[in-house]
Amino acid sequence: MFTGIIEEVGTLQSKQQRGDVITIKVGCRAILADVKIGDSIASNGVCLTVTKFDAQSFEADLTPESLKRSTFATLPMGSPINLERALLANSRLDGHLVSGHVDTITQLTRLQKLQNSYVLSFRLDKAHQKMVVEKGSIAINGISLTVTDVTMNGFSVSVIPHTFEITNLHSLKEGSRVNIEFDQLGKYILKEQASTLTYDKLAQWGY
Repeated sequence: MFTGIIEEVGTLQSKQQRGDVITIKVGCRAILADVKIGDSIASNGVCLTVTKFDAQSFEADLTPESLKRSTFATLPMGSPINLERALLANSRLDGHLVSGHVDTITQLTRLQKLQNSYVLSFRLDKAHQKMVVEKGSIAINGISLTVTDVTMNGFSVSVIPHTFEITNLHSLKEGSRVNIEFDQLGKYILKEQASTLTYDKLAQWGY
């Protein structure tokens, strides 16, 4: 599990096709301080397992499912990658619970700079409209954000300058594609019939 609070922005250094799997190499430094083989690192919101590392990079494999649901298949070399290590039992939960299992890819339709914030608007297809609610949480490229507005075909988030600058949001342009993970609680609620959803069940799920 992750919190959606980005620790470092790395760089996509290489992609190598190995059968139906793609091995990527991500250049970074800070998150490698205590890394071990088998550790999980959220990379643009995708939970990846470290298979190899050195002092300046790590490698991980992307399965066909991860490639289908994320932007990694078409991401060019040199792209900035949001990185976060897995949540520890004694860690503070400053964002919201993020699983690292991306639900879909969407597209930035508008980027507006205001006096003290940025408003980013994204396309939302009909199949996912029920997954996004105003004031609800959403992970965009692994970043925990709050939905500020929902329309018939999209949604918007408001971002403070600090978050905009220390993540790869600042590299986005209109038309850029991003990874989206919807809030887990919302997915559980949609899955369960309203008549069978109880406080006990929510407690079992950790809410």
